[in-house]
Amino acid sequence: MDSAQAFLLLVVVPIVAWAVALLILRGAYQDAQRDWLSRGQTPPFSRIVVASVYGAVPVLFGLSLWFLSADFADALNGATSPGAVDANGMFLWTCVMSAVAGCCTVAGQTLVLRGRLSSYLGSDYGRVLPLSVIPFTAAVFAVVLGILTFGYLGDMARGNPPAPTSAVEAVVTALQAYAVACLAVPVTAVVSNRVRDLGTRGFTRALLISDVGELPLILGLVMGFLAVGGLSPP
Repeated sequence: MDSAQAFLLLVVVPIVAWAVALLILRGAYQDAQRDWLSRGQTPPFSRIVVASVYGAVPVLFGLSLWFLSADFADALNGATSPGAVDANGMFLWTCVMSAVAGCCTVAGQTLVLRGRLSSYLGSDYGRVLPLSVIPFTAAVFAVVLGILTFGYLGDMARGNPPAPTSAVEAVVTALQAYAVACLAVPVTAVVSNRVRDLGTRGFTRALLISDVGELPLILGLVMGFLAVGGLSPP
């Protein structure tokens, strides 16, 4: 896997997800704007701008990981030793995991905002905002796991002995598990949106439902930490 392929997964995929989210939010805002104008009011445009900018966070995280990968991508690409082959597999799955986490983050935020845009633009802004921020945990945990795995890959490219194949496979499994865990983010966003009343009790229920989606992410992060900790050579 070379640097260009890593750029595609780490940066381009989140950008595409962000672009799709912007189109969806634009359409939802136009619908809300027509509704507000029919009542002689103007929705606060600054709030939708702020929400739109949030989608850049997974892109920035992916770009940071791509810069880190420049330290070892060329050294690993084309190498045929068993250690290099294992490292390339870890590199690939780290990039895939990051791409999935970025897409699920953007999807989760977009689902929350699209379903609650009237409330977000109105008096419930302070309650919808935290609900729309919760999905970003997926991207934050993903960049942490990415930094850990890329740290090992960089050390290996600089001459450190490779880890046993079993240890690398454990890390790959953990990365795959975390990617699957990220799918809980958009699912819980949809379920949370079914709580329409954002009064005190309703907001608490919606918040708890959203937090349930964080549990698989935490388990995936812990699994990743433990797996990366086993990357010490024999």
